[in-house]
Amino acid sequence: MEKGIAEGIEKGIKKGIEKGIPKGMSLKTLAQIQKKYAKGKSLSQMAEELEEEEESLRPLYELVVKYPDKTAEELTELLTQ
Repeated sequence: MEKGIAEGIEKGIKKGIEKGIPKGMSLKTLAQIQKKYAKGKSLSQMAEELEEEEESLRPLYELVVKYPDKTAEELTELLTQ
């Protein structure tokens, strides 16, 4: 029984990490996009500065544009719904 509990805990930790890392990365990227958007930078400028493809940033950029008053945390929650 202890082995089963240990395996369950291990699987839970693994799932948490799998969800947490991308969420943390999105949070950081959203915060960067928000700062750059507030400075009037375009999506192409942001992509160049962040060394990312425009298309990978576009969904995050569009959220920032649509909800400029929300925090990065709030926008991350919108992404995970």
